[in-house]
Amino acid sequence: MLDLERIIQTGIPDIAPVYGGVRGRTISSHKQAYVWKTVVAAGLRQVIDLRKDYSADRYPELCHQYGVDYFHYPIDNDRETIAKMIELFPTFCEKIDKGDFYIACAMGLHRTDIALCTYWVFYAADKGIDPPPIRGYRQEEGHNTNKIMRVLNAFYQCISEVDGKEPMPIEVFKERKKVINELSKNNIENMVQIESKGEYYFIHGINELEGCRCYSWGENLLLVVDEEDGRYLVNKATGKSRKISEPGKLVGFSDDEIDLEAIEKLPHSYNARLRLIEYGGISRWDDCRDGLITLCWTLYPDGRYFADEDGFGMEDNDEVAVYCVMNDNLEVVKPFAPSKKYD
Repeated sequence: MLDLERIIQTGIPDIAPVYGGVRGRTISSHKQAYVWKTVVAAGLRQVIDLRKDYSADRYPELCHQYGVDYFHYPIDNDRETIAKMIELFPTFCEKIDKGDFYIACAMGLHRTDIALCTYWVFYAADKGIDPPPIRGYRQEEGHNTNKIMRVLNAFYQCISEVDGKEPMPIEVFKERKKVINELSKNNIENMVQIESKGEYYFIHGINELEGCRCYSWGENLLLVVDEEDGRYLVNKATGKSRKISEPGKLVGFSDDEIDLEAIEKLPHSYNARLRLIEYGGISRWDDCRDGLITLCWTLYPDGRYFADEDGFGMEDNDEVAVYCVMNDNLEVVKPFAPSKKYD
C-alpha cells in the first residue's frame, strides 16, 4: 500500500492520490530523478505511461532498475490509438485495480484525465466506484471537457463496431458523460481524497476535517468523525460538509427540519425538544442511493437496552426513533419525523 503522504512530500508537480495510486507529472525526466528512491520506498509497484509519442528507453529502464512494472497505455483520439486503447483496456483496468501505481502523461493533467475517465465510464462505474476528480480539463482554468468527450465517443463507437453491440445503453453513457462535465466545474481546492491505512480510511482536502477518520455512507457521501467526536456528512464529489452531531447533542438542524408536533405524540420523545442524543449517535437507516439518504435518531431504546445479564431491569417498550431524509447536497428534504417514508 502506498505511503501517500511520503510521495506527496516529494513535491512532484500536480501530484494527487487517485484509485489507490497517484497521478502527477511524469517521473521519466532527469528533473524528477531525485524522487525515484522515495516513491519506490513508499510502495510504488507500477508505472502507467500515457504518452502516445514516447519511444525512448529511459522510462522502462528506470522502472526495471527500481523493480517497478512499466505499462504503456497511449492516449489519443485517432482511430488507430483508440483501437490500441480498447485492446489494452482490460490490462489497464487490472493495473488500476491493483493500486500502488503512478499514472501520468507528460504533465499528469489532460491525457491523465482522459485515461481515468475512460476507466470509470467503461468499467469502474459498473462496480459502484466513484468517478475521478478532473484536474486538467477544468472550467475554472478556461478548459472544457470536449477532448475527453471525443475520446469517450470514439471509444464507445469503436467497441460497438468490434463487438456488434453497444458497451452500455446510450442513455447510461450520456449520464456518465454528464457526471464528468459536472466534475470539471468543481473547485479543485474542494476535491476530497480518501486515504486507506489498514482497515481505516481518512479524509483529505477539507481544511477543518483534514486527516479525520471517515466511513462510506453510500453514493458520494461520507460520515466524518473529528477529534472531538463531532460527526459530519461530506459529499466527496463537491467537498460540501455539514455537521450533524457532537457528543450527546444533535446540531446543525433548524426548527423547520424537526417535526416536533408529530414527534411529541410518540412515547419517550422528550429528547427531541432538547436535541439530545443519549442512546447511540445519528445513524443511517440505509446508504445514500439515487441522491437520497435516510438518517435515524434514536430517542429511546428498546426496553432490553436496560436489562442486565440476568434480564433484570428490562422495560416493556419498543424502540422510539425518528427519521429524516437528506439529499446528496446535504439539504433536508423531509424533516425528522416518526415515518421513514419519503414521497
